[in-house]
Amino acid sequence: MHKISFFPMLFTAVLLTAHGQTTHKEAKALLNVAVEKLQSGKLYTIEFEYQFENPKATPPVTQTEKGKLMLKGNKYHLFFMDMEQIYDGTKAYNILPDDKEIQVMEPDENDILSPSAILNQYREGHTYYLGGKVKINNITHEVVVIKPKASAEVDYIEVVINPKNHQLQSMTQRGRDGTTTTFKILRIAENTAGGTITFTKDKYKGYKIIQ
Repeated sequence: MHKISFFPMLFTAVLLTAHGQTTHKEAKALLNVAVEKLQSGKLYTIEFEYQFENPKATPPVTQTEKGKLMLKGNKYHLFFMDMEQIYDGTKAYNILPDDKEIQVMEPDENDILSPSAILNQYREGHTYYLGGKVKINNITHEVVVIKPKASAEVDYIEVVINPKNHQLQSMTQRGRDGTTTTFKILRIAENTAGGTITFTKDKYKGYKIIQ
């Protein structure tokens, strides 16, 4: 599985010159508000589509999968392909039903897959600018382009945000090797009853735990 290093729409990046500083501030502010909304502490259920494309491979590769993410701040419970992953803020639990196995890890910041954690990685060492607008379901969304100042792997990242409710719609990472990794939110719902995200060993009776 390719790391979900996030997330879709399609725009060719065009550097802005005369208004570069203004769009930098506007783009970064829009991104910050979207991140803060995800980090609000509310429990969200997110249904998403993940796509990886490598047109330069022989034959060309396109992988599309759907999944579900329960998110509360930086804690999450991910259901993706044939795996579950729970991150409780300290440890990550990779749950493999086919193998009846649970792998327990203490991940560093770069291994955390929540949207807010990943977007936080781009707050330093990157430039930002507005990359245009796109209509989704008749609603005009803003495209924020994140450009690494120095990266051998990532060319740029496009983040699509609804400016009315500051909801993240999608993210696309374009690699220098021609690959594209996309995460698109299909549905997002807030759990108004609250709730928490924890690993409960009793739910996985018969599983071997590897630490």
